[in-house]
Amino acid sequence: MTLDIADEFFEDSFAIFNIIDTSIKNAGFIMIGVAMLHMLRHKHNLIKQINQEMAEKELLQKKLQFEAYHDPLTALGNRRACFELFETQQETHSHLYYFDLDNFKTANDKHGHLVGDNILKLFAHAISKEFGADNCFRLGGDEFVAFGASIPITEQWREQLLNELKPFSVGASIGYVELRENVSADTLLNLADLQMYKDKSHKIFRSSRRH
Repeated sequence: MTLDIADEFFEDSFAIFNIIDTSIKNAGFIMIGVAMLHMLRHKHNLIKQINQEMAEKELLQKKLQFEAYHDPLTALGNRRACFELFETQQETHSHLYYFDLDNFKTANDKHGHLVGDNILKLFAHAISKEFGADNCFRLGGDEFVAFGASIPITEQWREQLLNELKPFSVGASIGYVELRENVSADTLLNLADLQMYKDKSHKIFRSSRRH
């Protein structure tokens, strides 16, 4: 009789222990699951942060590269870009054009630097429409160059480029040379520059004859 009661007690105790053990195991599984979920979320956020930092770094690199090779005012390529891309431009275009704005300093002094900056941007836009922005460069000040096909330098064409600059009485002297192989960028730019000054001197002579 006593043994029977003891057997029943231990059987009930083992059943309770089994229930408690199962509950503890289930709780452990839940805790492990929660921990894994937390870890996965942490890794996901870390990967997201790394990707964002990489994207920001890439944008910064592109920005710095753009600033290194472009004029901040007109967004055209700068002198550095012109020289580094000269051979590539030489392979795809037949002529080099050199522009210098006439009376720019007078207009800048008369109307102020903001208007002067706008004049430069307007002219940059005009030659970009004619030659394509990737083929135009601002060397500095009011001097620009462009690469393109052979274009007759007529007064009508010149007026077309200067159409938006008429209110400021700003003109442009233009020189151009044929691009030739085995001739350095310095030489070709110098030749185009000399042609531009010839154009400028002829305009000054014609203007003086009218007075």
